Amino acid sequence: MHALRSEIMDYQGEYVCLTNKKRLISLCDTRWINRNTSIETFLELYIPIVNTLDKFRYGTLNDSFAEQLYHVITNFQHIISTCISCFLLSDIVPVSRMLQTETLDF
Repeated sequence: MHALRSEIMDYQGEYVCLTNKKRLISLCDTRWINRNTSIETFLELYIPIVNTLDKFRYGTLNDSFAEQLYHVITNFQHIISTCISCFLLSDIVPVSRMLQTETLDF
């Protein structure tokens, strides 16, 4: 793992990072606001994730699991469905925030 980490650090200067985020957020099943935030974070970190998986699958480790993940997230259908989900959920976030307030009681 140390060899892979140093290999990724060697190539880190080649990629432009457009966000300050460093970690993915886990997908929450019940809270729509957190779901949208996690999808947005995934899309913001998409290029570093793909580049890291590319280094895993072609690096010194030659990891088959990284290759499977790489093919799944670079699939056109996955990219389009993730972008559409983010777009649609962004319209739902204000309504979801309003409905999840403690003062709202039906």
